[in-house]
Amino acid sequence: MSKAMIKATYPLIDTKDFVEISIGQPERDPKSSHEDRRCACKISGPTYEKIFYAHGIDEIQCVWIGLRQIRVEIAEFEKKTNMKCEYRYFQDFEE
Repeated sequence: MSKAMIKATYPLIDTKDFVEISIGQPERDPKSSHEDRRCACKISGPTYEKIFYAHGIDEIQCVWIGLRQIRVEIAEFEKKTNMKCEYRYFQDFEE
């Protein structure tokens, strides 16, 4: 993963562990025939790590999509591990 542009750490409730998320600096998507962008995203916690790319037509869109996907990945982490992450205000305003 490229150098993280954004990082955050969230405690796991009733443990001393944390979930860490990061988003890398947006870059040109090498598979795009246009000027599309991508950014590497990472979520890691005890016994769990996932790295993926978020893609967009520009840097803002790929970061925004990355944040939305991280929210989904936190929910998946919680289901798989039965741990709850203490993150707040990580919600969609459209709802």
